Amino acid sequence: SFPATPGRVSVRFLKMGFVPVEETVEVTEDVFTSVILPHAELLPPPDSLSGAGLIRNVIGGRPAEEQEKFAVQVYMKGVQKLLDAPKRFLGKQVAGVLKVDSARRTILYQSESVSRIYDQGRQKKEVLISRKSAGSHEGLTFDRASDLDVDFFERYISWKAFGHQTFVSPLGDKALRHYTYELLGSLEMEGDRIYRLAVRPKHSADPLFSGDLYILERGWQLVFADLRLGKSSRINFVDSVRISQSFSEIRPDVWKPEHVTIQTRGKVLGFDFAGYFAAVYSDYTRSPEPDDHGFLANEVLRETADARDKDPLYWAAERPIVLTSAEQFQYHIRDSLENEARNRHLKDLKSGEPNRFKPVRFFVAGY
Repeated sequence: SFPATPGRVSVRFLKMGFVPVEETVEVTEDVFTSVILPHAELLPPPDSLSGAGLIRNVIGGRPAEEQEKFAVQVYMKGVQKLLDAPKRFLGKQVAGVLKVDSARRTILYQSESVSRIYDQGRQKKEVLISRKSAGSHEGLTFDRASDLDVDFFERYISWKAFGHQTFVSPLGDKALRHYTYELLGSLEMEGDRIYRLAVRPKHSADPLFSGDLYILERGWQLVFADLRLGKSSRINFVDSVRISQSFSEIRPDVWKPEHVTIQTRGKVLGFDFAGYFAAVYSDYTRSPEPDDHGFLANEVLRETADARDKDPLYWAAERPIVLTSAEQFQYHIRDSLENEARNRHLKDLKSGEPNRFKPVRFFVAGY
């Protein structure tokens, strides 16, 4: 979503691997529009370039460790959904405990935040400007915008949310030992040639990615990654993960992340669940100084005093990803249910009734 002044507005829709579409929209109030982008036709790859040769160009042309300090604003959104559940679990009715609908689906947890990340080279500091959430926070989630960071030029990649498992990057300096690369072809976008590269692990039981990389011929720059991890990759807590990352050129030949999405899916004891976590990066600036936020020497996260007090008008202006109707319901209804439960809990404490262990919620979202 984006703001626009009333009147006729020309909107250009772009997505990697698809033909751009431009439409004119009449803006009078909030407008929702959708388009179908046709797939871009891949041109045959040149005989002189192989998948392995292309990836050597990318790895050989990787940027040196960047000394320039910069800051970026990050909007982050996360949603954890229950897609299906048994009618009963350990003798309890699941619908009553988890507030599922008739199809036994519900949103377990959702959150939004806006942060400012200050990249100091080897250390990043984050200022949490605003945060909004609803539901049970105990399950798999990313608490900070920096938790979603991924640099495919590192040798190994890991996320705290998935435990201590590390994964070999398909663009790290040891990548050619672990992956095969197939050059599928190229496409033209905005006057540039972009190669599409299929990535496959050499050994299925190793902690490796599979998927596609899109490489800009100009400077051999990674512009889009669409990669997956499955059970054979030794991923923890979930059955599959899909990571998408796109880059934008913030100034000539300087590329920074524009969007990161991590999607998860898993099933345990009859509970089918999925997660969606996205970060949108904007307003890159040079030479930031985070000292005015009062960071201590080793402190990496600081929350502003009014971070959790922003009103709906603030979120309507800051939110680049539109809420679904189910997510709107989650904010408006689930908060009242949680307040009711919190008041009941305080009443139980005053009456001496202990906090009871709830097995259904424990197995889905933690105790």
